[in-house]
Amino acid sequence: MDKRDKNKRGIVPVICLLLSIGLWFYVTNVENPRRTYELEDVPVQIYNIETLSNFKLALTPNQEFYVNLKLEGYGSDIYKTKKSDFKIKVDLSDYALKKGENKIPVIIEKSPSDINIKNDNSLTVNVLLEDLAEKTMPISSKISVTTKQGFFAGEPEINPKEVKLSGAESLVNKVSSIIVSGTEHDVSTDISASYKLEPIDSAGNTVTGINLSQELAEVVIKISKGKSVPLKINTVGQLPSGMKLKSLEATRKTVELLGPKEILDKVAEVQSSPLDLSTFNGSGETTLTVVIPEGLHVIQGEEYVNVKISVSKIVSKDFDVTFALNGVSEGVKVTPTKNKVKVTVSGYEDEIENVTIDKIKAELNVEAFKEDGTFSEAPIVTLVGLDKTFTIGAVEKVSFTVVKEMPPKPEGETNQ
Repeated sequence: MDKRDKNKRGIVPVICLLLSIGLWFYVTNVENPRRTYELEDVPVQIYNIETLSNFKLALTPNQEFYVNLKLEGYGSDIYKTKKSDFKIKVDLSDYALKKGENKIPVIIEKSPSDINIKNDNSLTVNVLLEDLAEKTMPISSKISVTTKQGFFAGEPEINPKEVKLSGAESLVNKVSSIIVSGTEHDVSTDISASYKLEPIDSAGNTVTGINLSQELAEVVIKISKGKSVPLKINTVGQLPSGMKLKSLEATRKTVELLGPKEILDKVAEVQSSPLDLSTFNGSGETTLTVVIPEGLHVIQGEEYVNVKISVSKIVSKDFDVTFALNGVSEGVKVTPTKNKVKVTVSGYEDEIENVTIDKIKAELNVEAFKEDGTFSEAPIVTLVGLDKTFTIGAVEKVSFTVVKEMPPKPEGETNQ
């Protein structure tokens, strides 16, 4: 008994649902009563925006316009209505407008014939306007050119050189430059083509909504075969006393010149700007400008050359030199306390390390010393096979004793 009651109770909701669906179909398709419905966010198109320029105004960017339509019609018509069934516009040429917010009525150009728009006389949109700004800017090139080996691309020639832009003041103020851009690969002949002008902001992003006085610019890029010529480092002045130039090394020894062949053929070498040696107190580096002949130019980065200057200073070095004893008189005995003396030689640091002891000669001349006693004298030192940049500094003195020797007695002579 309980089980049958439960089954009856389960059937009742199902029957009610089926009856409801059937009733809905009946009302919708048979009775089909009139209904009201609000269709939200129907897009509105703006016409004759260009007429704003007559009033020195412009449409504030990033605005979208929509209205909500209160619709009335039979249920079957209402439920199949879509936003695309309506064409709604605002014609800016019909009104005297001002800077700031403008409340403008919309025009319904198209709507379903079996649908009534109950609020069509009260529909408006708020249109924000701002001052129209204009300015003229130069056109710069962002065209990337890759040439074949041995060919070089000159600077782009752009025509016109500048363009006039206009638009909403907030947009015009964002524009930092007008560019032409593109990529050309494996080029060996001149490039002549039209490129689209593009307004960009400081971050390199395109600024949309800007009107340009023209859309394209003509660009010519001359492609020439370069010539490699030696680069001579031009020096002036003298290094300070006690220094000599050891080496002068440039980061490159040649320069690739670009330009007309008739000019290139006349150039055998190029020079750097003057390098004043008198300004250096030691080794160092500097950057010089490459002097480019008139009518020619170089690829970017070759306008300058880095030069490394290496100098050698005069230093001293001590040597222990064995000296020769000369001029000993007959009957005199000379005895030095040592057979070597310290000799100081000065020369450039990169050369003095190569000086060997055999290049230094020392002689102690005692010809003038004939009486007994102890004496001190510096040997005479000479340099053998060394140029005049080497000099002798200090020479250590040598102590020596002089003793007269007794002459031998004649044979047969005896002491009395």
